[in-house]
Amino acid sequence: MKHVAVLSAGADETAVGVQQALTRLGARVSFIDTSQVVLTLDADGNVTLDGVDVRDVSAVYVKSVHLSVPLFDVESMRQRAPKSWPARWVAERERHAALTSALRVWESSGVPFVNPVSRFEVHLLKPLQSVQLSAAGVRVPASLTTNDPAAVRAFAAQFAEGEVIYKTPAGGALVRRLREEDFARLDSLSTAPVLFQQRIEGDELRVTMLDGECVGAWKLPARGVVDAREVLAKAKKLKKVEAGVERLCARAAKALGLIFTSVDVRVDADGVPWVLECNPTPSVAFYENPKTSPVLARLATFLTKVRK
Repeated sequence: MKHVAVLSAGADETAVGVQQALTRLGARVSFIDTSQVVLTLDADGNVTLDGVDVRDVSAVYVKSVHLSVPLFDVESMRQRAPKSWPARWVAERERHAALTSALRVWESSGVPFVNPVSRFEVHLLKPLQSVQLSAAGVRVPASLTTNDPAAVRAFAAQFAEGEVIYKTPAGGALVRRLREEDFARLDSLSTAPVLFQQRIEGDELRVTMLDGECVGAWKLPARGVVDAREVLAKAKKLKKVEAGVERLCARAAKALGLIFTSVDVRVDADGVPWVLECNPTPSVAFYENPKTSPVLARLATFLTKVRK
């Protein structure tokens, strides 16, 4: 019987869906809530998480773990209720360091991770993603990450008004279109750099890839829409994607070292696909029921067959 660990910060719907799909396949499943986990790690590399000896696990699915860039799990921090913000930050830093160490030691033992925890940082490092994708020959929009107002003006001058968007380098906030009135606020960049990017007009595809193969795709009517998350409710599942799009997504996933990923693709007026970013923690809950998801069923099957 395969023993698969499912890691998630809280009872994430997609993680629970994977757990259920694995159970239907007859696998033994350990669901580990990393926001509350009790862990041990010794100098010999022995790791236990909530009493689970990781040497007994044949594969690991990681849905949501806050690693690298210190994006902390706010809800679990609130539950621990430290007395002050500095105390909260320091405590979370130490928990973060211990958990990251344990997971990286576990991964280095050769157990298959989907996805490798060493690649999770790309989710929060959007500028790095763009550089790595471009270097691999993946078509991405022109972009600039900066806190220099002059650099923003020079970048925007290359495009027609309204054809530049901006977003946070770590993601999370909605994408906005750069407008003339925004130039009067560029001094606020001194607080934190911003990612500016060429806007690609067209519909958007969310292509879910598993081990180099498309296992699910949705089309979002994003023409005239800056951030496709605003039209998630209108997503339509596709029977298949064009071979060229699938190859592009496979190249993007490989460039970032991702086994399971959702690739955001904008298709312009000429039918040319552009990769906006790859998500190493794709959630199908926005598009289909996690309890019956064909995508998660495929992922569960992969987890029971993958070997060291």
